[in-house]
Amino acid sequence: LRQAVMMAVDGQTIADVTTSGAYTYGYALVPSSLDFGYDQLTNPYPYDPEAAKALLDGAGILDSDGDGYRELDGEKVNIDYKVSANRSMDIIAQAQAAQLEAIGIQCTVEVTKTHAEILNNHLFDMANSNEVTTQTGDPSKFLKHWYSASDDNYSNYKNPAFDALYEAMEGEFDESARKEAMTKMQQILLDDAQSLVYGYFNYNICTVEDLTGVNPNPNDFYWVVKDIHFTD
Repeated sequence: LRQAVMMAVDGQTIADVTTSGAYTYGYALVPSSLDFGYDQLTNPYPYDPEAAKALLDGAGILDSDGDGYRELDGEKVNIDYKVSANRSMDIIAQAQAAQLEAIGIQCTVEVTKTHAEILNNHLFDMANSNEVTTQTGDPSKFLKHWYSASDDNYSNYKNPAFDALYEAMEGEFDESARKEAMTKMQQILLDDAQSLVYGYFNYNICTVEDLTGVNPNPNDFYWVVKDIHFTD
């Protein structure tokens, strides 16, 4: 079912058309603008709605009563999708829900008021999350969301291979070895169809001529440093 969901969503069109280019489409958890293995990764479930339908048919997830929606274990599949309303997340979720309906999967989108509570208490089938991926210069803290022993593992994900890589990386100080481990962890998550990535939000920084010392980074934009000042 997760694999079919991945293949049913046309993330490129949603990014470019639905949100008018508000973000850059990408399928990996760490943005393609950062040097953490994006070009080495493979998306095993690219957009292909017909393949998604065939996958569901083969798994016995069928529309047996003819109401347009498929059933699993005798019950209609209805994905409980919790979203926050910031950064067009609700618009993106509605577009994804429409694409899922096209393969016979019902998806109910609910905009939350206390999204952190929803995530922390696992009150969802799908839920969005908008985070800075490289808070400390690399995405190790961000990837902890999928480490089984983490309190921030919102989706209760557990994969022994991922855990082993994460634990080894925690004690590794060689930069290239850390990058290799994080690349492998991202591929494991892709292979497991664990996270449906929207992409990476774009932003603009505007300044006046007499403001100097502004050096925006690709991973964040609101750091204020001592070098920023107005000229006399």
